[in-house]
Amino acid sequence: MRTDSFSAAEHSVLIVDDTMANRRLYGILLAREGFIVRTAQDGVEALRSIESETPSLVLLDYIMPNMNGVEVLDHLRRDPKTARLPVVMLTASAEPDHIDAALEAGANDYITKPVNSRILLARVKSMIQADRMRGRPVRRLESELLEELEEAARVQKAQLPAVPMKWNDWRVTGAVAPSGQVGGDIFDLVPTDDGRFIALLLDVSGHGTASALVAAETRAELRTLLSGRSLLESVRRLNAHMARRETGKYSCLAAVEIEGSTLRILNAGLPPVAVLRGSRVLAEVWGSGTPIGMFEDSTYELTEFEVAAGDRIVMLSDGLTEPFGATDDARSAISRLMLWPSVRDEVPEPDVLRTRITTLTRDSAPELRDDATAVILHLTGSVHEVMRLAARPAAIPRAVRWVVDQSPDWADRVAVDHGLTEALTNAVLHGALGLSSEVRHTDAYDEYLTLAHELPDRPGFMDRHVELKMVQNADSFGIRISWQGAACPVEDRLPPAPTSIRSSGMGSSIIHSLFDRVDWDSDGLGLELWLHRGGAASSSDRALLG
Repeated sequence: MRTDSFSAAEHSVLIVDDTMANRRLYGILLAREGFIVRTAQDGVEALRSIESETPSLVLLDYIMPNMNGVEVLDHLRRDPKTARLPVVMLTASAEPDHIDAALEAGANDYITKPVNSRILLARVKSMIQADRMRGRPVRRLESELLEELEEAARVQKAQLPAVPMKWNDWRVTGAVAPSGQVGGDIFDLVPTDDGRFIALLLDVSGHGTASALVAAETRAELRTLLSGRSLLESVRRLNAHMARRETGKYSCLAAVEIEGSTLRILNAGLPPVAVLRGSRVLAEVWGSGTPIGMFEDSTYELTEFEVAAGDRIVMLSDGLTEPFGATDDARSAISRLMLWPSVRDEVPEPDVLRTRITTLTRDSAPELRDDATAVILHLTGSVHEVMRLAARPAAIPRAVRWVVDQSPDWADRVAVDHGLTEALTNAVLHGALGLSSEVRHTDAYDEYLTLAHELPDRPGFMDRHVELKMVQNADSFGIRISWQGAACPVEDRLPPAPTSIRSSGMGSSIIHSLFDRVDWDSDGLGLELWLHRGGAASSSDRALLG
């Protein structure tokens, strides 16, 4: 934090006026503020005083005997020692010709009498501070500016809530990645005294310090309004207050209000708020309301949902959608950020989420770069079954049957059987046991089969396991497979081209064809397989399997 704040006691002001009353009045005002005050009754005396000791600033009367203010200015500007000395012209003359003559002669400012004391003190301080800044090296100014911006960034980050947060069965997280040191995006999490929980995402127009200040003020006011008021009433009042302030800034807002098993969503100008269930978007709440503060009589509405365990709500600012060509395409942003519900029933850590956002936005065109924020709310409690199987081929059929028998009635059990068999075989052989799939296509295939059966009984492999987890609800069915051992190569995790089925690797072609969604862990040591009711996979499995 900077410690070189302005101190009036370090600066002297020379008051030049032929009227004693004016000299005494301005002198008292400045002395009370702490300035060192000197006076001169005409221009000649003023020049002698300045030659003896240069003041920080000169208050100069325009009309004086012997030498008027413009003539004094002319002398000062021709002397290299005083060429940049701050001079404020003080006079009762408001004639345009006089003002032009003073400014052309080199006056830094021009104030007409009678002078408002606050205006006078403000001008004097700002002129002296500007002169001090001019005298500093450019590198020092840049360093001080950077230091102040970094301090502002720390303050803004400190205003964000601690995440991930647990509230009843909900897990909530979020992250902000400003386009500069500070920005106009902010989110907040507000548990209320009457048993509600409200998550907010604010996106103030513009970027930088001004937007950051408005965002902080708006967040604080909305927090206060929510105490004892409904979300809808709080937003209406906030809008009216912001519109009357006429700051030139407005705020897009998304809000999620949780009360019991009921969820209410409000969207004023942000990308659609998505309600996710398993592998699909259950609903989207579009930004039907106008941004907060744009019009005083704007109206807003709430959309209500009943949610189930495993559901997830995602709020995004347009910095995550607009740079990619479609402001309202929340679905694609969710996929790019890997925010779909997970069998692990977890939300990403804030640092992980922030890294994903930064990585996603850093390559966008500079003119499209914007503050970017994501907030995720996840209703936990959806993991039904967990199984650990020994990393040996003989354990695979039993594990597949265990999953198939518990799959929902609407799921294609043939697809589950074939797809899971392929995924588990690869997880056991190539993952946990570390066998290379390339061996199958060489003359050493018999050795490959022998190793597959012998390795599980060798030291170092006997305690290796593969873990299965399942989650299901009325519309989705998810299976998670994870292991310790060899990671799946990145190229084998990618969806295959529609016309190709690879004969090696992790069986990507078969797995992607039989499930609606396949999500890999970033380390290649786990994946999730998802089916959802009415998904495309259920209508195409049979053709692939023959």
